[in-house]
Amino acid sequence: MNEVHVVQTVADAAVLLVGYPMLVFGGGWLVGLLLAKAGMAEQGTKASLYIGWFERALIVTLVLAGDLTSVGFAVAAKSLLRFGESQKDKQFAEYVLLGTLASVTLAVAGGLVMRHLLTIW
Repeated sequence: MNEVHVVQTVADAAVLLVGYPMLVFGGGWLVGLLLAKAGMAEQGTKASLYIGWFERALIVTLVLAGDLTSVGFAVAAKSLLRFGESQKDKQFAEYVLLGTLASVTLAVAGGLVMRHLLTIW
């Protein structure tokens, strides 16, 4: 089992208090920017925005806990839920795929950076 890091210093608290909002909320902005640059008009609803926030928060938490295997399960669960919708509309499928991959990549990379910062201080 992986060792869970306990917040022991002000630096640890700062990493968590700055890192989580930056990745969860700022990550949504970056994913939206990427989708716009790819020429994909926003196809999601307000619920999609919230799903993205929870997805990134969950993934960052799993990475910080050292449970990278569960990240795969979270992505697979989302893919299964979106499978029916994606089969009907190719453009929507590409939108979801690109958005999910960007979101997951950002959350995993950011979580790994946060984890590293927590271990060096």
